[in-house]
Amino acid sequence: MSIYASAIAFRAIVSVIPLVLLGLGLLGALGLKSTWHDSIAPVIKPRVTGPVFDAINYSAERVLASGTAPLIAFASALVVWYLAVGVSAIMDALNQVHDVEEKRSLVQRLATAVGLALCVGICVVGAVILLIAAPRSGGSLHVLLGISRWLLAPLLLGLSVGLLVHFAAAQRPYSCWASAGSLRVVGLLFLI
Repeated sequence: MSIYASAIAFRAIVSVIPLVLLGLGLLGALGLKSTWHDSIAPVIKPRVTGPVFDAINYSAERVLASGTAPLIAFASALVVWYLAVGVSAIMDALNQVHDVEEKRSLVQRLATAVGLALCVGICVVGAVILLIAAPRSGGSLHVLLGISRWLLAPLLLGLSVGLLVHFAAAQRPYSCWASAGSLRVVGLLFLI
């Protein structure tokens, strides 16, 4: 299991790189370059050395300047690819945990991995956006999102874990076990 855990963690870390590229490309395409200068760069700058920040800032500026459709499409494809490879590792791990043999065809496994990668990616990004962007909203929306984000973010993470536990294994586990496992994982995520 430790080999599966390290493979899954490695894939999750690697998928952050194209996710950042996608985020910067979208900021550039939507004309929100000031978000990098006003919100993101000031948080990064004190945490790294000067030359490292200069390299990060230069790269971010280049991506923001070329936030075009091909860049966004390329970054989206990379994110889905890396997440699908990570989900594939989760599928293998869950098959071993449930002691079942993989009988799905290669096309079925690929479709399941890509579908779950899309769902998990949307849930995780949605939870992050809720937690980070909600406090920046103004007016009455600020109060509503300020309270509901702490309810909705765990629900999104629980949904992603529940989808993985339910659909990743070759055979479906009992729903009560899938739900209990999802609650434990999400609870541990918020403790970390």
